[in-house]
Amino acid sequence: GVLLIYDTTNYVSFTHVTSWLNEARAQIQPYQSVFLLVGTKIDRESERQVTTEEGKAFADFHNVSFIETSSKSSLYVQEAFALIAREIYDMLIEGRIHVQNGWDGVKPGPNNANTYQNQSIDVLPSVQPRRNGCCGS
Repeated sequence: GVLLIYDTTNYVSFTHVTSWLNEARAQIQPYQSVFLLVGTKIDRESERQVTTEEGKAFADFHNVSFIETSSKSSLYVQEAFALIAREIYDMLIEGRIHVQNGWDGVKPGPNNANTYQNQSIDVLPSVQPRRNGCCGS
């Protein structure tokens, strides 16, 4: 998967996304990949220069997924990785991307015989709540 990351508080970073997307698509040809547009620093709303609507419009126009995150507060960071993992998995199951040797994309494992077929994966593992104390005792 390819993460296209821009800073929502810096419009110039957003203007570079088109060239990053084109370059990434050119580098992976003839293979398929999943692209996710990620707007960062949404915790700094008063400094925002790129609206959510602009990000969504770009993503829709270029047929890529979209999410906004905050690294500072960890808001939607895990969800971004879960989203791209889920899309890759779905594309594998649907046959839109294939496990192949010889490139830096999805590769077969040692026991690959389409072992991912008819299996579910948990892309957001459950977090065990902490008990009293620092070590869960």
